[in-house]
Amino acid sequence: MEDTWRELLDEQAGVVSLAQAASHGCSESMIDSRVRRGVYQRLGRRTVATFAATPTLVARDVAALLANPSAYLSHFSAARVWALKAGDDGRTHIVVPITGRQGKGPRPRSTPSLRVHRSRRLDAKM
Repeated sequence: MEDTWRELLDEQAGVVSLAQAASHGCSESMIDSRVRRGVYQRLGRRTVATFAATPTLVARDVAALLANPSAYLSHFSAARVWALKAGDDGRTHIVVPITGRQGKGPRPRSTPSLRVHRSRRLDAKM
């Protein structure tokens, strides 16, 4: 189990959803304890960084996608992933279906570090 946990952290820039953490034996109280001690940090209501350093843009991108299962990286964030020369405002940009939330939880909203774009043409099953 330790190996799969390490592989998951490596694949996701050290960021996991609470559901993923629970499936690997980490309770929410265990995570909260590590957050209080400064070992972990919350990157949203449903995601946690398993490190104390400032999250990279990649870590923030992963957190946004884990918290919003119907989302895709878009705009500056997608250009950054594809190594395209484009302006960058330092925020994570995602696009979600305009029809509202997909799955559980509240509808995603833009914040200072996250820009949510909505599209009528986005097929949530892509």
